[in-house]
Amino acid sequence: MPAIYSAVKRFDPACGESWTNFIEWCGLTQLREVISLDSILCPSVIVIDELTAED
Repeated sequence: MPAIYSAVKRFDPACGESWTNFIEWCGLTQLREVISLDSILCPSVIVIDELTAED
């Protein structure tokens, strides 16, 4: 089975209130951004169900 890499959206201060609420909840005030495969924080930029052979 081939490996599939996924591009995800950045989660950072530009996300506004969502970012502020997350930082208040986790207490990790040193964070500048989160890059994660957690689709709640960083949704996928591509739709895996629609991959083509070229992808």
